[in-house]
Amino acid sequence: MSKRIVLALIVAPCLKSIVFAAVNKLQEHMQQYESNLARLQEGESLSIRKMVEPSGRRNHGCAVINDRHINILGRWAESTEEMSVGTEEMRFRPCSATKDDPDLCNLNHVVAVPIQIASNRTEIWLPCGFTGHRVGSEHSARYARIVHTDTLKVSRGPKLHIAGGACAALALPIHKKRLPAICTFGGTDGSHDYGTFLRTVSCYDLNSKLWFKPFANLPQGLDHANAILIDAGACHPNDPPRILLLNFRFQHFANMRTEIFIADLPSHGFTSSRTNKKKIKAIKWSLFSNNTQSLPRDASGAIAIKHGRYIVQYGGVFYAYDTAKKYAQKTKLIADEIMSAVGGLISSPIHSRNRGWHIRMDFAEIRALDICNSRDWFHVGRLRTSRFATQTCRSDDYVFTCGGRKGGQKGAKYGSGRDKQNLRDCEIQPTHHLELMVQNAATRTERRRERRPTQVQDPNVATLLHQRLSEEGRRALSTSKYHRVEELSESLLLNNYFASSSL
Repeated sequence: MSKRIVLALIVAPCLKSIVFAAVNKLQEHMQQYESNLARLQEGESLSIRKMVEPSGRRNHGCAVINDRHINILGRWAESTEEMSVGTEEMRFRPCSATKDDPDLCNLNHVVAVPIQIASNRTEIWLPCGFTGHRVGSEHSARYARIVHTDTLKVSRGPKLHIAGGACAALALPIHKKRLPAICTFGGTDGSHDYGTFLRTVSCYDLNSKLWFKPFANLPQGLDHANAILIDAGACHPNDPPRILLLNFRFQHFANMRTEIFIADLPSHGFTSSRTNKKKIKAIKWSLFSNNTQSLPRDASGAIAIKHGRYIVQYGGVFYAYDTAKKYAQKTKLIADEIMSAVGGLISSPIHSRNRGWHIRMDFAEIRALDICNSRDWFHVGRLRTSRFATQTCRSDDYVFTCGGRKGGQKGAKYGSGRDKQNLRDCEIQPTHHLELMVQNAATRTERRRERRPTQVQDPNVATLLHQRLSEEGRRALSTSKYHRVEELSESLLLNNYFASSSL
């Protein structure tokens, strides 16, 4: 028997097993793909408890390119990863720092801005962030980063106009035939805990490669905000495109705000004053709404649907402060029961030398805002676990909320690396299903408002508290510093929440 025949007899079974394994793997992926798509088409949300990065992600960026979801950098996560919606296939690329830029991959509190450079080329820009993974040691980055979606490679972009972390950012149209401008809103210059809150709005013209300032300063320095671009004609045919800035804070770990700022964009677009001889009139900001009945929260995910008619917020965090541990424990007992109505979670009292005793309130709630009608937040649903320091991004087909910081609820999948507080799961929802949920919730909320007599004022906060709290909670309320408890309860007790909760 020749050597070739012997070799063929040996190799053939191996090749056969390899081919069969590949075919079986392909069939499994196809079945998973079809199963996931079927579930998504039926409106069922998927919770994929898997990330390539073992320590999970938070304070990261995200983008959706076609059916691919991309997570970018973040605290303790010096990498980019890509997930296919149908198959859950993962592609992972560690980020490698260079000698010239040792902090290239060390970036958190970022926001991702996808830019289609050409028909076959898309880049994701990160125009702000903090370097330094350890909490309390972050400092604002001085250069933008660019993610190349074909390879997931991270490279250094232009020097920032003003160094700022935890900013909001958008790609804004300059001209139909030109690349957009990347604009940053607010942020913190310096360290995360003690830096300066910025009022500036800076835009980078991708055509001229220049920074310019088409906007007036913000009414107040802020960070951890969400910026939403509203399409022209969202509410009325003659409405211009608009920007809403919301879900921000005015102080470090405090003073989360209910205000929403708005700016109308010129219909003809805008350009850098260095490339345009005409003097540009600064685009001014005004107050869009300020619903103080709703508890503010930031470090959350937010997207727009229906051309910006509805803004949907996912999760978030709120901090409350007290001067004594004893009071903080009583406040926690009361607040825990109130927060259960919206799927939130209260942390144990934490002491800070500079801020005294404080309580962190984490949210699992999904809530929405109708910019055309009441401009009030209303309850839509809940995430599977409370989370903040997260990002939500969407395509025409899917909405993703991935990673974030854990709220401590049972069943959540946490990271196992240097930062065990990072979540490493994704929650996926069909966009059309979310739109139906929001529209149904909006209809229910409007009907509830119509049934409520206008001449009858809302019940007293203390009365609502006593109706809702357990006997133990009522005892704590009666023995607490009442005016402080009432102050907290006025923020927490939301009429919309009580009306829509299952309690």
